[in-house]
Amino acid sequence: MQLFYCPEIEQGNTSLDAEESKHCSRVLRKKKGDLIRITNGTGKFFECTLEEVNPKKCSFHIDSEEIANAPECSIHIAIAPTKSADRIEWFVEKSVEIGIQQISFIETAFSERKHLNLDRLRKKAVGAMKQSIRASIPKLNALEKLNSFLSKSKADQMFVAHLEDDSTQHLMHAAKPKQDYVIVIGPEGGLTDTELQILEDRSYLIVKLGDHRLRTETAGIVACSILNNINQIR
Repeated sequence: MQLFYCPEIEQGNTSLDAEESKHCSRVLRKKKGDLIRITNGTGKFFECTLEEVNPKKCSFHIDSEEIANAPECSIHIAIAPTKSADRIEWFVEKSVEIGIQQISFIETAFSERKHLNLDRLRKKAVGAMKQSIRASIPKLNALEKLNSFLSKSKADQMFVAHLEDDSTQHLMHAAKPKQDYVIVIGPEGGLTDTELQILEDRSYLIVKLGDHRLRTETAGIVACSILNNINQIR
């Protein structure tokens, strides 16, 4: 079933916004009396019946609600935005589809982008949530300097992805299931030795994601996938 997004449904709002209404009426050609599924983006699904259908406003009444299964882990990726906006948008979309709870954007010494359109990234996250039939949108944090991020980041296990040498432990083996994770992904120019030392001093474990160098957004997706797989397999 097609999933719609209505963040204020629990506050008494029983109408889709203009964008969702247009998609419901013109693209999907829904009619009065049709059943639709809605999420509030914070962990609930609602089964609803359409009462009025037009491109500007589709109203509904709620038949039932369901709390989505909560994940057994929490994945937080802190990533240096790429120079190309398309590539960081791709990361946001795919990580939401795979499963992620929080994304932070960090500025490092070799960062290529120092400004972000957070509203556009949130729209990408909403679209990916609906596409993958999820009930929650990850928290997206505004771009901040690495030191500022580190001053408030906490998790059961903290990692920094860095291809150092053959002796570096792989994330697959370092991560334990059912934990809260945070993993730092640097820019394509890499993290400086000073930044790596700061991370290590704050108990971040250096891990590798494979034996080859990855683009920033690819590294983020691989890390997200590995952590999800660990919690599904074990």
